[in-house]
Amino acid sequence: MLRAALAVLLVTSVGSVGSAQKSEPYFELTRQYLTEPAAAIAALLKLPTSAINAGVRACTDTEVPPPPARKLCSPPSLKSAALLHADAANALMDEDVVRAGFHIRIGSHLLRPLRSDSQVEFYKSTPRDDLFIARWYAYMARAYVAHGYRTQAMFVVEEGLRKCPASPDLRVARGVIIEIGSEGRIARFGESAADDYRRALVSDPSHRPARLRLGWAHYVELDDRAAADLTSALGDEAEPEIRYLAHLFLGRIAERDRHLPVAIAEYEAARAAAPQFQSVCVALSNAYSLAGDLPRARTASIECLTLESNDENPDPWWMFDAGLLDVTTTKWLHEEVQRQ
Repeated sequence: MLRAALAVLLVTSVGSVGSAQKSEPYFELTRQYLTEPAAAIAALLKLPTSAINAGVRACTDTEVPPPPARKLCSPPSLKSAALLHADAANALMDEDVVRAGFHIRIGSHLLRPLRSDSQVEFYKSTPRDDLFIARWYAYMARAYVAHGYRTQAMFVVEEGLRKCPASPDLRVARGVIIEIGSEGRIARFGESAADDYRRALVSDPSHRPARLRLGWAHYVELDDRAAADLTSALGDEAEPEIRYLAHLFLGRIAERDRHLPVAIAEYEAARAAAPQFQSVCVALSNAYSLAGDLPRARTASIECLTLESNDENPDPWWMFDAGLLDVTTTKWLHEEVQRQ
């Protein structure tokens, strides 16, 4: 369906397929994106659809691009162009979801030639290319989720899984969509989010976001495996957000079981990982209060009032609860196009 819709769009909006003159403005933006991403995104949003389609078709209309377009249509260039469209879609999502969808379709079309089983050596993908493709789809799914478009997010994830069925990032994205769609009531939801997190861990047992999400799912389900999952998400290489949330959730488990000294220790560990956020500060104050240590409870409460989260530095718990916590995809994608 996605390919058919894009094919109709391309046929109706592009006249001359081989016009280098029409495609040059597009190729110029894909080059500019590597050094001036914000300016390239802004310019792309003003570029006529015909110029975009001319550039895309110059790279995808033949089995192998003609010599003049080889460098512009190389796998690294296609990945950069696809990410440019992804960022444009993310920027548009609030005001024009239809145009955002157009850029997602274009990005998907640009990535389509890259396959590990491609018979064309020029387009044969490496494992790193495959990881890029999977994380690109996860990024787009998260953009839809951020603006409340869960149906579209699931469509994007399913499209990505058809291309990258073993991707743990896409399995986590799928599980998150199911989870937030059920308002956190995972155990009552027909298709358990936890199943996707488990499948992600089959592909990559060290995938910390999957382990964290599975631990949370087990916590909600009152499953005794929650603590082991969350402990497994910790480690010297774990991102601060992962350490913060794992200790926060371990503290909740201990507090629920009335093991208050353990809960307090976990909350303190969470605060050590990320001392600037309010959620753990409030949890710590509450645990001290339950333990009867009112002076420390008051001290923690006062400290909470001095902490502020904002859009540029949101509390990881808020991002996690909304299904938007991302420590493996978006940053990696942007670093990857610069690394090429």
